[in-house]
Amino acid sequence: EAAEMMAAPYLSAFYVTRAFLPAMLKRNSGLIINMSSIAGFMSWPGATAYTAARFAMRGFNEGLRADLHRTKVKTMLTAFAVVKSEFWTHNPGSEEKLPGAQKMIPTLTSEHTAQAIINGIRWNLPFVFAP
Repeated sequence: EAAEMMAAPYLSAFYVTRAFLPAMLKRNSGLIINMSSIAGFMSWPGATAYTAARFAMRGFNEGLRADLHRTKVKTMLTAFAVVKSEFWTHNPGSEEKLPGAQKMIPTLTSEHTAQAIINGIRWNLPFVFAP
């Protein structure tokens, strides 16, 4: 289960970056957007594998940013709280494990997250968090 949770966000980002980065470096431009979660910055009981996978995304983005420092290829890490999606349908019991404070934070829609990412691109932000 832990390996599967790591494979989806981290390994997919790694392999997609590995495929496209050489061309970006050749033309010395590009933006790599890494998707994560607020769970990459905090943890809670019952979410060890999930938060570890999100911490891995954070580490991957920071390492990649350091490697690309002297280029014009940039990275942006996105981290959102709860987003209304099929995730909750396919992961029964996950919502009940969220920290109690999540009840005070509005659930985001895919439109909210898309707009946050677009704003991050417009403003050349290295990180995008919402809400």
